[in-house]
Amino acid sequence: EDTSDDEPRYFDLPMIFEVAADDPTLAIVQVTQNTKLLPGKFYPIQMAVKNEGNSPIAVFLEVDVDNSDWEVEIGGLSGSPLIEIDPFSEASFSVEISVPNSVNNGENVPITVKAIPLDSDKGFPDSFTARFTINAQVEIGSIVDILVNEASHPRPITLVLSLVSIILLFAGFQSRMNRRRWQAQIALIDSLSVESEEEEMSDNLPAPVIAPEPESDTERYDDEDVELI
Repeated sequence: EDTSDDEPRYFDLPMIFEVAADDPTLAIVQVTQNTKLLPGKFYPIQMAVKNEGNSPIAVFLEVDVDNSDWEVEIGGLSGSPLIEIDPFSEASFSVEISVPNSVNNGENVPITVKAIPLDSDKGFPDSFTARFTINAQVEIGSIVDILVNEASHPRPITLVLSLVSIILLFAGFQSRMNRRRWQAQIALIDSLSVESEEEEMSDNLPAPVIAPEPESDTERYDDEDVELI
């Protein structure tokens, strides 16, 4: 406080501020961009989990994939997906994707990465879990490779289209055979009709006119009128 003394006295007043720990605030970011995936290949994707809270937090990393044929794991750590992150810090890790040989061109598989906060004293609801979805898309550049891939690992839609194509080809072949058979029958009917018309015309023709034999000028005598001279 203000005083008029020439020599005011001062004293220390120690104060301690205790800051309560915030609720876990985690965020997952993708460091490297997605790449087009090829069947039978291995791809690591660099990721990072951030602790935006004011206290250290233990985090369990987990990855899920909808397709059971795909193998996806958390990598880039000390061998355990359980890590501890300091306040306002981040930890790097990788998502290792093994693409199966049976995938087809254009297939899109979502991969969900989770960062689950842990505490020895209490549990956290699911709303505190950070999630990030990686859209793994398969792209085969060569048309020949696409056809070979579809032939070796056909999808249900490919089987349906193949079946429809076979049915259409068979129907076209059958229609062509029926058309030829129909044309042959029409030609046979036309020929029979022509023959019938010819026979009808021949039946309707009048009897032929026979010209009379010309009479001879020489007089004819009966045997009785012949006299021997």
